Amino acid sequence: MFYRIITFLLVVLSSCSKYTLNDDGEGNIPVSFKLNKESSEEENVSMFPASVYCINQKNLSISNKNFNKGESLTMNLSEGEYSINLFCGINKDGFNIENDIEQKPAIKIKNNGYSDYPLMAAHSVVKIQKATEVNLTPVYVVSAVEFELENIPDNATGIKATISPVFKSYNIDGKEYSESSSADIECVKDNNKWFSGIKYIFPSKSANTKVSINIDYGNKTKSYNFTLKNYLECGKPYRFTGRFTPDENGNNGGDGENDGNLDMNGYFCISGWDMEEEISLDFGNGNTDDGNDGGGGEDGNGGDDNEEDVDIETFYVNEIPSANDVFGPLFIWKSEKISPIEAIVTVIAPQQFPETLASKAMGILEKYSVDNITGWRMFTENEANKFFSDFKGGNSDINMILRNNRFEVFYYEDKERYLCDNAQKAFNLYGKLTIRKAGEKAKYYLRPVKTMRFIIK
Repeated sequence: MFYRIITFLLVVLSSCSKYTLNDDGEGNIPVSFKLNKESSEEENVSMFPASVYCINQKNLSISNKNFNKGESLTMNLSEGEYSINLFCGINKDGFNIENDIEQKPAIKIKNNGYSDYPLMAAHSVVKIQKATEVNLTPVYVVSAVEFELENIPDNATGIKATISPVFKSYNIDGKEYSESSSADIECVKDNNKWFSGIKYIFPSKSANTKVSINIDYGNKTKSYNFTLKNYLECGKPYRFTGRFTPDENGNNGGDGENDGNLDMNGYFCISGWDMEEEISLDFGNGNTDDGNDGGGGEDGNGGDDNEEDVDIETFYVNEIPSANDVFGPLFIWKSEKISPIEAIVTVIAPQQFPETLASKAMGILEKYSVDNITGWRMFTENEANKFFSDFKGGNSDINMILRNNRFEVFYYEDKERYLCDNAQKAFNLYGKLTIRKAGEKAKYYLRPVKTMRFIIK
C-alpha cells in the first residue's frame, strides 16, 4: 500500500509539472546573444562556458543550449515572450544542474555550500517576433570569501570557517534562491599559516550573517561565533585575516585553553543599530565557554554568574549601551564593561510566552528569533535571583521602560511565575523569592534572554 501511494504521488507530480526542457529551440526565428562586460576590470574574465535558458512565458517550455568559446551564440525560438537567462562559468566540477519540484532547472553548488569557481548571470524578458539580437551583461551572482590565519597554536589540527546563511542553489530565472544552508570552508596549513583560498557562495539576504571559526585541537574543538548586521552581497569579495597574540599573562595557545587573543579583520557592508561598515572580529582570550568575565563591571552588575555556562556571540557597535537601556529590539538588563571598548551584556527579548509548559520551553527558544538573532535561552537560577532583586517587586523602572518602548512587561501581581534553569525550575517576582522545581502540568511565563559581547570599532 505504501509503495502504491508513493507511485501515485510521483505520477501526479510529473503530470502537474509546469516546465518542459528542450536541448535547443524548436522554432524557426533566429535569436542571437551578444555578451557585454560590465566594466573594463572584467576584460580578462572568461564568459565561457556559457549556458542559455529561454523560458516561454505562455507554455513554460524551456529551450536550453550550451556554448563554448568561439561558437556562435544563436538559437531558434518560436514566436512569443521569453525569459532569457544566461549563465557564465557553470563548471561541472563546481555546480550541478538539478530540477526543482516543478521541473524548472536550478544551479546547485556541489560542495559544502561553496564553489571553487565564480558564477555570472544575466536575465531579461524579450518578445520574439522576428530575428532578434539580445544584448546581455552578466554580473556575479556569488560572493567571494577568503580566510587567512597566522600564529595559530601548534597543536591545532584543523580549522573550519562556517558562514550562514547561504543558499544551496540559484534558480535559472533569477527570481528566487532555494532554501538556505551554511558554507563550511576548510583551511589548510602552509608555512605556519592557515589558508582557505578564495571560495564562492550564494549569499542569503538575511538580516544577519553569522561567521564561526572552529579550531580543532584534537581532543576538543573551540568555536568563536560572530553576528554581523546585514547580508553579504553578490559581486563583492570578503577577506578575513587574523592572528593570535599573547594574552596579558603571556599565553599564546598550546593547550587549547589559554589561546591568547585572536584578532580577525573583515570588511562588511553593515547597517542598522548604528553598526560600523569596517569591523574586526576579536576572539578575546580564548574563553568562549561561559561568556562571563567577572570583575563586577562598571555598572555594578557583574560577577554573579561566573559558575554558570552561557553561550555568547559578538556584536560590533559604535557605543556600549548602559544597563536598563533599550538597544534596537532588545532591553539591556546587564552591561558589564571589561575594557573601555568591550562589554558583556545580557539582554531580554521584547516578547514573552505565557501559558508555557516546562516540557515545551526549550523547543520554543530554539525557534525564537528577534531581528534574525537566534540562540536564546532563559534565566539561569543565579540570574533569576539577581533579576528578582533588580525588579524590586515591580517598584523598579524595568516595566516602565519596557512599556514605553512597546515591549511586553513582566507580570507579578497575581503570583505569576517565570521559568529558569533550562525549565527545571520557576521563580516569582513579587513578595518573597521562591525558586522551586517546575511542575509537569503547570503553565508558566517564558522570557527569552541572551548574553552578548559588544565591542566598539
